[in-house]
Amino acid sequence: MPKEKEWLKFTEWTHKYGNIVYLKMVRQHFFILSDYEDVFELLHKRSRHYSDRPVFPMSGELMGWDVAILFRNYDDSLRTMRRLTHQTFNPEIWPLEEKELTKLPKLLLETPANFEAHIRRTIASVVLKATYGYSIPNGEEGNDDLMVKLSERGLHEFSIAQAPGAFLVDFIPLLKYVPPWFPGAGFRRKAMEWKLHQQEMMDTPFEFTKSQMNSGDAPPSLVSIHYPKAKSLEEIALLKYTAGSLYGGIAAILTFFAAMTLYPEVQLKAQKEVDSLIGLERLPCVADRPSLPYVEAILKEVLRWVPIVPLSVPHRVSQHDVYKGYDIPKGSIIFSNIWAMTRDKKYFPDPDVFRPERFLSGELPDLRVVDPLQTVFGFGRRSCPGQRVAESSLFLAITIILLTFNITKAKDPTTGEDITPVIEMTPGVVVKLEPFQCQITPRSQRAIELIERGDWVEQ
Repeated sequence: MPKEKEWLKFTEWTHKYGNIVYLKMVRQHFFILSDYEDVFELLHKRSRHYSDRPVFPMSGELMGWDVAILFRNYDDSLRTMRRLTHQTFNPEIWPLEEKELTKLPKLLLETPANFEAHIRRTIASVVLKATYGYSIPNGEEGNDDLMVKLSERGLHEFSIAQAPGAFLVDFIPLLKYVPPWFPGAGFRRKAMEWKLHQQEMMDTPFEFTKSQMNSGDAPPSLVSIHYPKAKSLEEIALLKYTAGSLYGGIAAILTFFAAMTLYPEVQLKAQKEVDSLIGLERLPCVADRPSLPYVEAILKEVLRWVPIVPLSVPHRVSQHDVYKGYDIPKGSIIFSNIWAMTRDKKYFPDPDVFRPERFLSGELPDLRVVDPLQTVFGFGRRSCPGQRVAESSLFLAITIILLTFNITKAKDPTTGEDITPVIEMTPGVVVKLEPFQCQITPRSQRAIELIERGDWVEQ
């Protein structure tokens, strides 16, 4: 079992052994699925028995992430948490997204070199505002905000701990009883530290909202609306764990910046489409999405080119099953190899090339199979409940940047030569591109004026 970037090794096995790969470690059965049809049959059609989650000892019991929405088994508690999520992350949140996303071009105009920090701060502002009613300070100060740091740290440590093969205790659970002081028990000490970080990530913003409610200053949010309705400590705990599970990363927007740097012809084509619809009289809004098919194709290609969760979040089988001659024991863990699906040359003959036209030209025989919006957000009953808000945030960020900025290769300060970004992904369950450089400049003086005004025209 590889210890990092498992999706690459799993894809090698797929090419060698086929689209269904079985392996066994100690007493645990694993199935790796690399074809959408198999995933659809098992995780969608047979979702009744394929919707539980495995709880790995490191990230689950030792770090405390077993309380999060991602790792609940499919029961009444999970249904409550998903209902709370859907009530918050729905089209009613679009005005909030639009307002917060207008801050991104202003930050990029002031300090373009800090684009990764600005993206992180902007995406966090949407989630924290909707979930806790928390407003991140404006300007550069917001990039060092405590709530953002707590969320980013917690997400990063979870991503490392949850990766299959990262910690031996996940395959030999008895190791979780080893005392932290014992030689070789570094994972126990690390888990203790990371559990404190996880609790701080869950507790700090939740207590902030409660404090605001007590003083009568709490704006509407997931927590402020539902906390007064809670009838027991258990319901309060579910609300807190739901809120603490909703923070999302910045990976897809970073991928977009890298793609525009490497493929200027794509950027130019998209800018022409945005200009023809919107011009420089206003900023884009979510209602523009159906009228911008090439931008929509870019959004899909961003998610395909560097999938955020390349192995998806694994499912656990709750009842013995048989499929294509494979005996699938109860308790087996199912990995959906999204990386292999988005690199399948049967559908994507040039998978490493960023080419949005593939979603417009009619060359793809079955969009249900290859549409990234049907794969990268999970499958069946465990698909991401925040998918719609993630899509709309990504659309807004892409469109606003295309309208107002040009993204090009950075220059080496010594030689003056172009610096070509290297597409390298971080390890972990949730991934993003390794840091890279690019040059971000406003397209025109009129674009600068629009950014500074921050005008919003309702559709």
